[in-house]
Amino acid sequence: MSLIFGSIIPVTIEAFALYFGIRSFIKYRLISKTRTKRVCDVEDGVIELKGRLVPLGPQLSSPLEAVPCLFYKLEIQKEKHFEESAGWETIAVDTNSTYVGLCDGTGVVEIDMLQSESDFMTDGVNDNGIFREPTQHVKDILIKNGKYDDGRVFNTPTRYLETLYREGDEVFVLGNAQKKADGKWLITKGENQFLISKSSEEKLLKTHLLVALSCAAIAAVCPILLIWIWKNLL
Repeated sequence: MSLIFGSIIPVTIEAFALYFGIRSFIKYRLISKTRTKRVCDVEDGVIELKGRLVPLGPQLSSPLEAVPCLFYKLEIQKEKHFEESAGWETIAVDTNSTYVGLCDGTGVVEIDMLQSESDFMTDGVNDNGIFREPTQHVKDILIKNGKYDDGRVFNTPTRYLETLYREGDEVFVLGNAQKKADGKWLITKGENQFLISKSSEEKLLKTHLLVALSCAAIAAVCPILLIWIWKNLL
């Protein structure tokens, strides 16, 4: 292993650790210092809300199970083989949302689901081997992404990852409140984070703090590893 190649590994790891660590710490700070408000008390600026999702428009049909939903994200992945291992490569993504509102008993406010950085949880993972025949929805997604080849993509192990938000889901929302032209409020992405999650505020705080501390520990070890590599290769 050359000195240059050996140095790249710890430097790259440290860069990723710093990026994800700082990102998680920013989320942790923002969530912890922002007080939860009621929908009836929404005002311009950064806001934190909790409540259940309600449809403000016609509901969608999920791509896999055709169940009613307010938002879906579908990832199509195929197995990819490397020199000594195998993994999954995302070849197409489809995301869609109807008009969605958040209700907490004091009112309803619209949530711009498509603009969020959403801390999505995969509700259903449908693993498939050799596909029989892709649905028309899947064909349309693959064609849009330039990945459709008359089904030959399905000759390799292929799977779907589908994330759904449905009517009645309890969510945590951290975003930016803006007034629309009609005078109603919209929670969307401003200069700060825009997060939607099915996890509780307490769980999100623990998760982001753990990620930030873990990444800090990794970043602290990388210089030591780099010095060790230099001493052994020089």
